[in-house]
Amino acid sequence: MADREEVKKYLDDVLATFQPDNVAGVSMVMQYEITGDGGGTWHMQIADCKCDLIEGEHPSPDMRTIMKADDWVDMNTGKLGGMKAWITGKMKYKGDMKLARRMDKEKWFTFEFPTVRSYSKKK
Repeated sequence: MADREEVKKYLDDVLATFQPDNVAGVSMVMQYEITGDGGGTWHMQIADCKCDLIEGEHPSPDMRTIMKADDWVDMNTGKLGGMKAWITGKMKYKGDMKLARRMDKEKWFTFEFPTVRSYSKKK
């Protein structure tokens, strides 16, 4: 079971990779709604080439990521791939998907989730 400190630690890890030179003119809010035991709600607010992580709900975020705390931890430790989490509905995005693509393309953050690798033994 995930604990709140561990959940927040991974948000702090994302925040630490913020690239202020890549967000000139950007003003937006990304909200993380991590549900279940150990979860909580935080939002990252980008404005004036700065990014702040704030605990609590924002009244009108541009994007929302919603997932269970255990799945969030598994994704951040390489036990669950981000694409698999999204395809299976364990991670949900709501809001401005164009903004999400822009964030990825322009490298607002350099954080990358650990890669999940599966190996099969040849006999």
